[in-house]
Amino acid sequence: MGVLLTGATVAALAAATASGGSGVVSATGAVGPLRIGRSTEAAVKAFAGRPAFSRAGRSDPSMPRYRALGYGCGRSSGAGRRDPLLIGPRGGPRSNVYCRTIYYVDSSTGKLAAFFTGSAAFRTPKGTRVGTSQSDAARREGTAPQGGCSLQLLERRKVATLSLTLAGGKVAAVELESKADPVGLQFC
Repeated sequence: MGVLLTGATVAALAAATASGGSGVVSATGAVGPLRIGRSTEAAVKAFAGRPAFSRAGRSDPSMPRYRALGYGCGRSSGAGRRDPLLIGPRGGPRSNVYCRTIYYVDSSTGKLAAFFTGSAAFRTPKGTRVGTSQSDAARREGTAPQGGCSLQLLERRKVATLSLTLAGGKVAAVELESKADPVGLQFC
């Protein structure tokens, strides 16, 4: 028995794929159906589609090399976008491209190591997404904002660290990084 999809459903699925996917991001290592430390670059592309940006990089000589796969990219920085090339304390090259969603694949393991999004298409298991008010996000996530590189809500688990970056009284970005094989996304 087949599944009938309406034109609107097909368009919505195509839009989600074109922008880099959608789904739940969790400190257990989940990004939709993908898993930190397990999913390959091919799995990322199967889920998120063809990236608008793909380049190797390294945030710092002390960190492993990675391949950044960017979606929803453009030449302007704007809210909810970042340069896919991570810059450590010693600086590094800039791409002059800014992407809404970025998957980082560790070059040595070939596995997904980190994830960034400024897109409301992704949410935490408790329903927090980009654009959620800071007070509502703190209530939902059951944690108070913490300082550091930026004001954020943090959840640390065995597999990964989930960071909800706060700016202007709202969730501005969602970041997830492997604890075993970090590439420097949350390095500051």
